Amino acid sequence: MATTSEVVLRALSLILVRASESSIQADEAKSAIIALNRMMASWEGAGIALGFTQVSSLGDLITVPEYALDGIENNLAVRLGPEFGGVVSPLLD
Repeated sequence: MATTSEVVLRALSLILVRASESSIQADEAKSAIIALNRMMASWEGAGIALGFTQVSSLGDLITVPEYALDGIENNLAVRLGPEFGGVVSPLLD
């Protein structure tokens, strides 16, 4: 199971704003956590039930099957791109 930090760092690295081994600032973490929770709630509302439990810190575990992580990271990257000034590759859309 991945942590929120791992998922957020991967999403930020996909839009070229953060190396996967670097740390996240507190304000960045808050924005990313809000975006992740909202995205997963919208998926749940659309009938995509992955068993996600809302997270509140970077250390929280992401409670979804391992196979769903790539899709979550890619979609989170697209959501975070404009806010973080990242480059959203057409391959992520």
